Amino acid sequence: MFIFEDIPRVKQELNEHEFDLCLLAAGTNAIILAVHIAKHLGKVAFDIGQGMETLITGNIEGSEWLSEQVDLARLLEM
Repeated sequence: MFIFEDIPRVKQELNEHEFDLCLLAAGTNAIILAVHIAKHLGKVAFDIGQGMETLITGNIEGSEWLSEQVDLARLLEM
């Protein structure tokens, strides 16, 4: 489990890796990390949160209105 107290350690670990895009799924902590990644590392960060569940299961997690707006089959083909 990723907890708030882990943020300084994770920031340090991010400094030690080469990447262009970071996909985050760390709850509220992802907001803090995304800002750090963009501001201090100049990289792109996306908080995918429960979106990862959608990628794994093939079912959109969330409200019904979202299912009507997103063509999941087309999205998963990307």
